[in-house]
Amino acid sequence: MKKLVGIITVLALFTSVASAELLKNFKANGSIEVLSITADNAVFFNKDTNDKYSETEARVVVGATFDLNDDVDAKITAIKTDQQYGSGTTQDANDILSAFEFYEAYINLKGVLGMDHRIGKQFYGTPGDMVIYYGPSAWYARYLGASNMEGWTANYKKDKLTVGAITGKALESTNNTMNDIDLYGVTASYDLYEYLNPGFYYYQKDDRSTFLSPIRLSVMGVKANGKVAGFNYAAEYAMNGGSDHGLTTDMNYRGTLMHLNADYGLEVGFGKFVFMGKYVMGSGDKTTGNKDDKQFRPINPNYRPGLILGGTGTGAFTTITSPSNLTTMTYGANFTPNKWDGKLNLDAKMVMAKYTEATLDGLGNEIDFVTTWNHSDDVTLKLALARFSPDKDIAILAKKDAVNLVNFYANVKF
Repeated sequence: MKKLVGIITVLALFTSVASAELLKNFKANGSIEVLSITADNAVFFNKDTNDKYSETEARVVVGATFDLNDDVDAKITAIKTDQQYGSGTTQDANDILSAFEFYEAYINLKGVLGMDHRIGKQFYGTPGDMVIYYGPSAWYARYLGASNMEGWTANYKKDKLTVGAITGKALESTNNTMNDIDLYGVTASYDLYEYLNPGFYYYQKDDRSTFLSPIRLSVMGVKANGKVAGFNYAAEYAMNGGSDHGLTTDMNYRGTLMHLNADYGLEVGFGKFVFMGKYVMGSGDKTTGNKDDKQFRPINPNYRPGLILGGTGTGAFTTITSPSNLTTMTYGANFTPNKWDGKLNLDAKMVMAKYTEATLDGLGNEIDFVTTWNHSDDVTLKLALARFSPDKDIAILAKKDAVNLVNFYANVKF
């Protein structure tokens, strides 16, 4: 596998023989992930139709980091996700190499003008973020894919203050047209006290991918997190700005997002419990036909509430990855026993979901159970069971039998 990483590195960066000095401090890394899912009643909500399917897919990630000089290092990450088990497609060595796609290929300028700068293809954001995230999909996503952006990000840190910036492209159509999607943003956070760490962000997406319908969408938000009386908490509020003033559209974005969550850890003689609660409300648009769109519009969200709701999806709705026009309440607990040196973790959650604004607003309730075995830092196994009970509002042909899901996931790092 390290040989493969080396081949990919050379193919990506060089058209001639590179000097040995260029690969100074070369480090290879990667992972192999396998996800198997079996779902029952997910397509028609009808237990009498033998409505059952199963799939297995893999994601292979290979990467490398190395120094270009004392002030600049580089990173590349290539991902292969093109095959499902049983597809019948065979690949030779050339096919396998061609199937890898580069999602990261950037240089990092360290301490230039007091900041670190990343230039090139890169991931951005935190998994699960409700406003913006570019990176590998969650382990329980129906398809183990990834996304990225291309551009420049910078990070400045002094004492307790951290400031970030981003400008780049999510889509470049061609060199001679303007049908692109451009990104801009600034972030700031301050490590004030243990009980209060405030933050701010502003992102803007200029979307001209639809001909003669330019969209300028912005999201401005404030957030805070901390620890009070043993409780870890996080709070976030965001609102939209911008407009869509095309030939056939005339709309101003006025949506809002509210997010609250807390957890509490309790250590007992035989292990540790963590109890959590989470509330998310992305506004919907109650009144259509006017110039204000009050449905919350994120930039590129990654909110996945539940193994079915946010993972496999159903016949009544596709996989949920956005809080737009969505209200969810999640309760959960997980337990890590002292036995086996903390390698075992048991997690249970209940998600209640509905559309924020809709004539038929019900979605349903989901219960998830996940058992995780961390054999080592490099080997992780998960077995998950989930059950989604659809609301009558999303019944399919008057049927609303529960959806059952079994997931098996393995991750081997190298």
